[in-house]
Amino acid sequence: RLDAVAALTLGKDMVWRDFAQGAYRMRGISRGQRMCLYIIPEIQELIARDLALAKFEPMPPMDTIEKTSKKVLDAVACWLLCQSMRTERVQYAMLQLQNLTNVWRKTSLEIVMDDYEAMTGMNPSTLERIQVFKDPIDFKLSSKVPQSDDIGMAAERKLEAAQQYLRDGDHAIVADIVAKMRRLAEAESASGATTEGERGLETEQQREQEQERQQEVEEEGEREQEIQIEKFVDLMHCRDNEEPESWNVNTLGTAGVLPPQFYQARDFRLWKRQPMKSLPQEMLLSRNWFNPKWSGFRRVKNVYMQLEWIADKALLHRATSQLELGHEEEHEMHRKLHLIWDLLSRNPDEEGDVKPKWEYTLGEDAKLSKEVKLVPPEKHLDRESFLRLLQASFDWDKAFHNVDAALALLQKETQGATDQDAKDRPVSYTEACMLLRHAYFRPRDEGRNFVMLSLAEAETLRRIMHCRLSRPLLQGKPGTVVALRCVMSNNPIFDETLGFSGGPKFQTSMIHQTARFLDCQTFYKESEISVLLRSLQHDKPFARRRFLESLGGCRRRALSNWSEQPIAAVL
Repeated sequence: RLDAVAALTLGKDMVWRDFAQGAYRMRGISRGQRMCLYIIPEIQELIARDLALAKFEPMPPMDTIEKTSKKVLDAVACWLLCQSMRTERVQYAMLQLQNLTNVWRKTSLEIVMDDYEAMTGMNPSTLERIQVFKDPIDFKLSSKVPQSDDIGMAAERKLEAAQQYLRDGDHAIVADIVAKMRRLAEAESASGATTEGERGLETEQQREQEQERQQEVEEEGEREQEIQIEKFVDLMHCRDNEEPESWNVNTLGTAGVLPPQFYQARDFRLWKRQPMKSLPQEMLLSRNWFNPKWSGFRRVKNVYMQLEWIADKALLHRATSQLELGHEEEHEMHRKLHLIWDLLSRNPDEEGDVKPKWEYTLGEDAKLSKEVKLVPPEKHLDRESFLRLLQASFDWDKAFHNVDAALALLQKETQGATDQDAKDRPVSYTEACMLLRHAYFRPRDEGRNFVMLSLAEAETLRRIMHCRLSRPLLQGKPGTVVALRCVMSNNPIFDETLGFSGGPKFQTSMIHQTARFLDCQTFYKESEISVLLRSLQHDKPFARRRFLESLGGCRRRALSNWSEQPIAAVL
């Protein structure tokens, strides 16, 4: 609009460049657009003081001028030019300080580079030279109003602290720089300049540091954006042969044989990536959700619907095998459990070493000896301490915090006596290890499978289930039952067939959290994190992190900064 009017303000640190840049935002100043200049009383006092020092005509009072006044604009332009010169002088002073510190920094850099190969055994004098590259920041609050240093005092303070780092050939360079600083300080004192802008070296340093931090934040944002572009654009995801393939619903009634349209989740992998072999064996994926035969970079669908499928209820039974651990996993379990055991069984006034004791292959003093077997601690846990151990180990379900049930299970496994005092007897370390790995605390149904489906498959299956509400899903096979769960809505059952019953809470929750992990979700509760760790515990954290990051790169939504979110405990 040619009749637009812009409001222009003045700040105490504004210079002529900033003023002109703001004014020329109005592109049509010469064609009808106008500006209204706002000057607060504080800025008016600063202008009047500088005009008096320059012996210029003072600016007329605001209450005596009209809407337009050339004298006011001249005074403002004069003050802004003075501000520019003052800023240039401060920048020149900062440059001289930087040149002064570069003298001994160059010397220190040469010495550090000569001694860098022996970083572990670096000379103390070399370590001191590293400190010259650091600018100390003092967070102490003074009880008095701090006095700003002028250029001379700042140079003398830095030079005095760095005398030991100067070489003989550096004195001439230092003398030249100091002479320039003294001339600048003399010019300031001769002109009677005592304002903050002329002596505010510390303020200028803080401003430069703030600008550097802002620049780092912007550069980091640009790098993240480049990474996202690399993941979501430059990969050029292929969409060939992604049409859904139909399959016969009668294949769900075949027990003991995996239907061809499904495959185990532990075999799922992206192109040129490694799978996670520790995923639960009862977790399956549909080839319409992701086909492992696809080549090239592919988009991965979101995990919305899950099929809980039992091929034959007559073959369904509870798993009895204990938790299998590898050598490294068992070794780490004993290390951690020993510390917890010492904490729970130690007396309040007792002190000692909490490191676990191991048996060695060639003796403890042999050079080639290795830790092969943990020596169980001699102390036992009483009933209260054992309860605390159960609460810490199985925090996802309070039903496992029953000490009587755990002791009865232990009594059954060890074929002990059944007297009344057995429920109050202490628990040894070996017995606790056996209980913590027992299948009772990780209930799973063998024969119960969970399949990640595409939305089209879930929609079709739901239509079939609605058409057979009061009948079995498959004619002649009443033992085949299924249910549809929605992963995105906290895993409720949407629809189920006749005769279906849900599985153990631990198994259902474990598959749900694993499905969320495949969906690249990063927000979990503490109990959900515990269950997810049980599902992925056989993979190392680096493998989990690499799997999640590569999977997130194949989705349309960018994987957020997981290091600041609850999923970081798993990765």
